Amino acid sequence: MKTLCARALRSRRRALGITQKELAFYLGLHKDDIERMESADAGISDDLLARLSGALSCGAERLLVPPEDALTREDMEALLTFARLTPEKRRAVAEIIRQLARPL
Repeated sequence: MKTLCARALRSRRRALGITQKELAFYLGLHKDDIERMESADAGISDDLLARLSGALSCGAERLLVPPEDALTREDMEALLTFARLTPEKRRAVAEIIRQLARPL
């Protein structure tokens, strides 16, 4: 079972200008079901996830809590910045990171 991201669901629904009641009606659910889904991250079946992503015209992954090992926005920015460095500066930064990562 996957974990639905409440904030992502709420944000996407609002971006489309859809009310909780309208989304619930479209999915054959009660408004309270949508309210619960938007109030806290929770497990979701593959079927309901597919229906939600279809109703909200987005990929299912956009509605899920990212796995713990997923890259964050900050990670991506750091990688892109690192990629823009000269090879010499990359080696220097890599050495600094190795030093910082060593146990005390």
